[in-house]
Amino acid sequence: MTPRRCMVALIICFTSTALQAVDKPKVLIIGDSISIGYTPLVQQLLLDSATVKRVPGNCKFSSFGVDHAVEWLGDEDWNVIHFNFGLWDWYGWRQDSKATPESYGKNLEQIVKHLKASGAKLIFATTTPPCAEAEHSSQVLVSTARAQQFRDTALKVMNANGVTVNDLYGTMLPHLATHQIAVNDVHFQPAGSALLAQKVSASIRKALGQSASNITTYKGEVAPLLKKHCYRCHNEKTHKGNIRLDNVKVDFAIERELWDKIEKQIANNEMPPETPFLSGDQRLKITDWIKAQKDKV
Repeated sequence: MTPRRCMVALIICFTSTALQAVDKPKVLIIGDSISIGYTPLVQQLLLDSATVKRVPGNCKFSSFGVDHAVEWLGDEDWNVIHFNFGLWDWYGWRQDSKATPESYGKNLEQIVKHLKASGAKLIFATTTPPCAEAEHSSQVLVSTARAQQFRDTALKVMNANGVTVNDLYGTMLPHLATHQIAVNDVHFQPAGSALLAQKVSASIRKALGQSASNITTYKGEVAPLLKKHCYRCHNEKTHKGNIRLDNVKVDFAIERELWDKIEKQIANNEMPPETPFLSGDQRLKITDWIKAQKDKV
């Protein structure tokens, strides 16, 4: 290739890449260390469909969010903003006085007002469950009742303002014993962050109108993935976990229980347990498709 043609090719390449970046919707994630854990996975899951950025550092407690929300928005034109405040308000980390459900609600009202001004679609993530024992750094024990008070306050604010709610609390609660690092730690093992990333990605896709189920077909996309990654353990001779996939019926009225098992194991990174692994995008494609089929029944 001549230098001139090489230069032309480079210009075309850079132009194409720039156009792709411009064309992708922009997503901003605001949150504490829980979101720091799942954001890189969300970025991978949405790599082809959105440009996902997260506020640098920890967004801490809700009054801190009131003070910094406008700064975090910057000059970008965001399509979706996924945000959460809660853990810091519960445990009182680095605060002179603990938040109350009342002060928390007033702060959320202000934060929503600031974020709405951006014109983006807003998604509020409910705060993941508190640890069972006193949190190791603050020595504060947050009861289920106290967490529920803050949760109810947040839901009231979001419902009043027409903000979509992504229930990460409900997503994590059944898996808390498995995924939380320790009974005195609010953070999660990698599998826990992966589970949250799946839920966050799905909520963002829905807000963008990009649900993978809209374009995913069973024969063309889901079945080949199951065949490549899952048939070796779930076939005519081997039924690991009482799951057989080589002859599974795409009839959710009949096979609903089986598809529930498949969805759960793939979403939790339990299947397949060994290489070749499913990529994050492949997992989301399968689980989105399963959810869409269940909604039709």
